[in-house]
Amino acid sequence: MDTEDGMKMRKRITKFTVETERTLIFRSRRDKQAGWCAVCGAEAEMLTVDGAARAAGVSELAIWRRAEAGSLHFIEDAEGRLFVCLTSLLG
Repeated sequence: MDTEDGMKMRKRITKFTVETERTLIFRSRRDKQAGWCAVCGAEAEMLTVDGAARAAGVSELAIWRRAEAGSLHFIEDAEGRLFVCLTSLLG
């Protein structure tokens, strides 16, 4: 870019890098339990559908849909309750 007196102006570019970190706090023992995730092949924190929805910031329906689509690892307990693998939820 030239100014009226013929001097060249330089553009200055500034780049910003923002690093974020997520901290999850579970207030109820009912929302999570340790369990074996067969897909991960390891012990993992397993969350109820409600707890997983709150952790991911989505609706319970979205959690059910992701589980049905296979994008979340999950187990069912003897009463038929679904528990979602925290590793797959955050991954």
